[in-house]
Amino acid sequence: MKLTGGRIESFVRRPDPAIPTVLLYGPDQGLVGERAKRLIAGVIADPADPFLSTDVDGEMLRQHPGRLVEEAQALSLMGGRRAIRLRESAEIAHKAVAQLLELDDQEAFVVIEAGELGPGTPLRKMIERAGNAMAIPCYREEGRGLASSIRSLLEQEKLRLEPDALAYLNEHLGSDHGITRREIEKLATFAGPNTPKLGLEDVASVVGDASALSLDDLIFAVLGRDTEAAAIALDRLFLEGSNPIAVLRPLAKFLMRLYSMAAEIEAGTSLQKVVDQARPPLHFRTKDQVRKALQTWSCREFADAIDRLGQAELLVKRTGSPSQLCCRRIIPDLALAHA
Repeated sequence: MKLTGGRIESFVRRPDPAIPTVLLYGPDQGLVGERAKRLIAGVIADPADPFLSTDVDGEMLRQHPGRLVEEAQALSLMGGRRAIRLRESAEIAHKAVAQLLELDDQEAFVVIEAGELGPGTPLRKMIERAGNAMAIPCYREEGRGLASSIRSLLEQEKLRLEPDALAYLNEHLGSDHGITRREIEKLATFAGPNTPKLGLEDVASVVGDASALSLDDLIFAVLGRDTEAAAIALDRLFLEGSNPIAVLRPLAKFLMRLYSMAAEIEAGTSLQKVVDQARPPLHFRTKDQVRKALQTWSCREFADAIDRLGQAELLVKRTGSPSQLCCRRIIPDLALAHA
């Protein structure tokens, strides 16, 4: 059997006693791990008790294929139901799980953790067709699902956020549930017990991709013709390990987007409408800066900057020129050219 949508959370919160085997799979390994822990906690009395919880891995099955069935049928010396956690062994696990599913009465609760499994993967097909097992996909959270997950984690940590700070979290988290949880725990540590509500600056200082934030600083320093701020942001990016192509290309891409918006304005659309109806939507934190850039840069100036960035990228790739030096020259030149 397979669970999808809203039924997943209900099952994870209260596992069905008639389903002794569960397969968790998907690209979000943080979510796989968290759901495994929750499932086990809902079935056995004490997940930390080594007599009640046992880990099995692929190497164990390779050496002893019958190990999974033996563990699943072993009784606890102290009484109570046991749980078996099988990790990272989808291919090796197939035969062992096939033996497990043939049992008439399975004593232990078995959770199998795997990565991405296509619909035709033997292990996934077998679990989905079984009447005594459940397959649960763990995809990366987004949209309303991500927002709900973030709200739940914030409630667990007793954190309250201003609306713009919450919007920032929704935009910067979600690639992996484990990372999302750790970032919110880090935010709770930062806030301490006596902070009534966190604002955008608080959250942005703790959570998120520092390189992405530095790149934003660089982009808007160039657009604002602030050569000193641009140089500082560029130094920060290089210190964080960014390579020159990873600086030049996103800058050019963002300028191309502004070029298209500037073209709409020159064609007669109002500045406000262009900014408000941008797709994908602009982050609220950058709207004012984009609006100002569109007031001070023309289509021709955007096109010229994009062309110069393309030439700089070719120079870095083809001639073996000192790539960081090339960036340090063109970035302030872009700002000065339109000052």
